[in-house]
Amino acid sequence: MQEIERVAGAITDLASAGGSGVLATLVDATGSTLRRPGARLLIREHGEAVGFLSAGCVEADLAEHAAAVMAGAPPEIVVYDGDASEDVAFGFGLGCRGTVRVLLERIPGTASRALEEVARARRKRHTVAVVTHVRAAAQATVVHLTLDDSGSSWTDAPDPALAEGLRAAAETALQTGQGGTYPRSETGTDGETFTEVIEPPVALLIAGSGADAVALCRQGVTMGWEVTVLDRRPARLTDERFPGARAIISCQPADVPARVHTDTETAVVILTHNLLEDRELLPALLRSQAFYVGLIGSRARTSRLLEEVVDDDGPFTSEQMARLYTPVGLDLGAESAEELALAIAAEILAARSRRSGGFLREGRGSLHEPSPGA
Repeated sequence: MQEIERVAGAITDLASAGGSGVLATLVDATGSTLRRPGARLLIREHGEAVGFLSAGCVEADLAEHAAAVMAGAPPEIVVYDGDASEDVAFGFGLGCRGTVRVLLERIPGTASRALEEVARARRKRHTVAVVTHVRAAAQATVVHLTLDDSGSSWTDAPDPALAEGLRAAAETALQTGQGGTYPRSETGTDGETFTEVIEPPVALLIAGSGADAVALCRQGVTMGWEVTVLDRRPARLTDERFPGARAIISCQPADVPARVHTDTETAVVILTHNLLEDRELLPALLRSQAFYVGLIGSRARTSRLLEEVVDDDGPFTSEQMARLYTPVGLDLGAESAEELALAIAAEILAARSRRSGGFLREGRGSLHEPSPGA
């Protein structure tokens, strides 16, 4: 389960129990910071927290601000500046030399409904834009809007004009795939608008049922991915071997296209260790919508396989070949099944994030910007 699902689930449990809390959302960040906008932390009545915004640098101070909001104070934006000497003096010691702005809202509240809409969109595997509008007046007010790529929208905006402006911001975020912070001068609204784009979780499709597939399933579940395992041998496809998998499918390789749905957030890993099966699986999966197709085996084996699988549809396109990762996994020196699973999962994450997967110490620029040439 990913962080946003954990926070949304905790809010639902809190409401069911009649409790209250404060949702802390990182709405803006500049410079070097551990987390980026969209990170969330739920602070419950007795101080327990779900999620995280930093490595513990700001949580204690946030809890004090949250206590006031929980007691009835209006929503608040708290600013932490890692470059400011007073942060060190007061004991925040951010470590990262950046600035973060955190919005605090009481829960239950309309922020709860916004997260419900996000969770609903993710269950349906939609990308969703979340717009948070903060109007600074005598008392700050917060308005939300969500819009997913199917056109489904929800808002608590009090007037049509504001709702229209927020929807336009959401549409722009969906079109560009990027969120941002927009002051009053850019939106024409009385306040500040924050947008974020939340994609569905990775759908990890594993073809194979050996020890490496078992380890990769476990790794994928740990990362909050929706894991599907398929193999032609039903006896090996048990819940005990693949706990946490969303689906376990027994079918012949030729039947995979009809049995499995892929989208642009799907990563496929072929771990059959069987050349005949791979010959049937690779063409269909490489021509699917999957953004990543990993194939275990040597370069010589893959070259031979690619020569054999050219069929009536002609050769693979350059775009399709760019999505093929073989030998599979990052170069981590992996030997065991668990190490290989880590290398594969890391490569999938790098591919999705358009990163090179190299050592951070050898990079240049911001940690949160795509690697050059990626």
